[in-house]
Amino acid sequence: VANHALQARVRGLRSSITRTALLVGALASRGLPHPHSGSSARVEINGGTSGEGSTSVQSECGAATFGAHNLSGLQMEGQDWPLPTNTTLEGCLAACCAIPNCTAWNLHLASTDPSHHAHQCWLTSAAAIKATPGRTMDTWVGGSRVPVQCPGNRCSKVNITECDGSNYTACRHELVRWVFNTTTGDLPSRSLPDVVEDWGNWTMQGVPGPGRGTGVGGAKWRIGLQKLVWTIGSEGGGMQAGMLRLNSTVWYSRNSTGDAPSNSPPVGYGVPTGDAVHSPTESNPGYESWRQQSDTLVIHHNGHQVCSGGEPARSANCTDCTPNYDTMQDWLNQLGYDVMEMAMPLHGCNRIEGGGTSCSSHCVSNATRGFDCQRCQPLGEAGSWVGSHAWFEQFELEGDEVMRYFLEPVVLVVNYARNVLKYKHIVMVGLSGGGWTTTIAAALDPRIALSMPIAGSVPKFPSSLYPHWVPDLPEGQGKGVGGGGDFEQSSDRPFYTACGWACLYVLAGVEPGRHSLQMLHEHDSCCFATAGLHKDIAAYNVFVQSELARQPNGAGFFQTVANWGNFHEANYRDKTVIATMIERLRRPAGIQLRHFADIPFDILLPKIEATRQNFTVLN
Repeated sequence: VANHALQARVRGLRSSITRTALLVGALASRGLPHPHSGSSARVEINGGTSGEGSTSVQSECGAATFGAHNLSGLQMEGQDWPLPTNTTLEGCLAACCAIPNCTAWNLHLASTDPSHHAHQCWLTSAAAIKATPGRTMDTWVGGSRVPVQCPGNRCSKVNITECDGSNYTACRHELVRWVFNTTTGDLPSRSLPDVVEDWGNWTMQGVPGPGRGTGVGGAKWRIGLQKLVWTIGSEGGGMQAGMLRLNSTVWYSRNSTGDAPSNSPPVGYGVPTGDAVHSPTESNPGYESWRQQSDTLVIHHNGHQVCSGGEPARSANCTDCTPNYDTMQDWLNQLGYDVMEMAMPLHGCNRIEGGGTSCSSHCVSNATRGFDCQRCQPLGEAGSWVGSHAWFEQFELEGDEVMRYFLEPVVLVVNYARNVLKYKHIVMVGLSGGGWTTTIAAALDPRIALSMPIAGSVPKFPSSLYPHWVPDLPEGQGKGVGGGGDFEQSSDRPFYTACGWACLYVLAGVEPGRHSLQMLHEHDSCCFATAGLHKDIAAYNVFVQSELARQPNGAGFFQTVANWGNFHEANYRDKTVIATMIERLRRPAGIQLRHFADIPFDILLPKIEATRQNFTVLN
């Protein structure tokens, strides 16, 4: 919802589910039936404070009541029909879902005219909600009084089954449904990229081998780089057509084991003499630094990737698309791993131009799903490249599954890595927004054997499974429960109701042989700093570990580690831990539980162990 005068906050389309309070230690009660089996949701339409009556819509868009009226039997006859004031966004949607011949709705948010009712829901069975002349002072969902479609797929989702810990397979299924809504109920199944560009002549500069000097010079060598592009939003692989078409660009580089070239060495050194073997000439155009495919692919997610060069580095108009922008990709290659580097939608190589072209070039109307791009609000101003994820909210209101644009790219990369390239081990690492993506992707896709999100999340709002929260500091300082973060981190996103933070952490290690190491910094300059929060972090760690310990067929492990980092980055301590854990994964015996007791640089383990001693239910 963009550019309205009063900047009214529009909450996401998530249902209000009766929550069952579950004590952290009450694991014995997990054998009870699901708290929502056979029950229905209750969505408040009007709180009854306006004097116009109290109204509620009951259940799954079926029978509903409004005072003396039965909404399911209401005959609209092509006319607008208003609900009273104080209507919520959820209630407005649910009311439209409850009326068989309601095709659209809109919510009046606010007005500069005090005589106009705020938060009044308008329902219609007509093709359009007629604009009212002279009411430009009013603020509506979408910015104007035009209809918001009530598509059948969205109406069928008014109820969300919350994860109660009794069946994590079912919890993942519900999570997949809310993120992807695939026709099969499974993860998207496409494997091959839409575009593969061979960047075989992409060169790194320096001295390509150990023992051949310590500096940089004119020597160059090829690294076997490929640019892979998937179009996200198209139909196929079990996915319905979305409202957007966005590219996801992935840089695929192979390991440089045996040569260990560096893409970011210190400047000012010359080329050692006698290095003609590795120096490019007409007869020797470049030295191939990679030998063969590794057994391990590391998916490195850069999150809100910014430009790799130029000043200012975080310019809103920075549009370059460069591999290895923060040197992490090359560093992983040097250790012997193949890497696919990616970024979030609207960032890095996935940026799109703002203004009208953001709608005309990327929005696709779909009558079957009720998508009408005439209602599309542009992303920023023309000529700008500001990748605000709040842009996605308008498409979520239309019924599109907008989280697919964040998470489908990861699943497609895993499909390609496993089904086509046949990698034995798949590891995922990410910083910040890349850490957030790593957390959610590892919960969705059990083929990710080891996930290591860096400064990507804490349970910043509670759930029925784990009814406690940890503040996101310093970003969320003073902002209360769930404060801080971007659009995708807001509790308004429906999938968090299906599977909250504790559920996500459990799913990342719920299968045997799968593990998740959450990496945080004591004094992170942006987000999820651990200073003063060791007790709270230890509490959710022990809870998640207890859930994994009680799985009947065994499970992997989850643990949070923190080091003394004071900047929002993947620091040298983080990199040491990453390499240590990947090498443990590659050994014949794999990662063992004891390996989590000797993580280098970790300052959280003593508090976690002390908390575990007092957590009597832990097996």
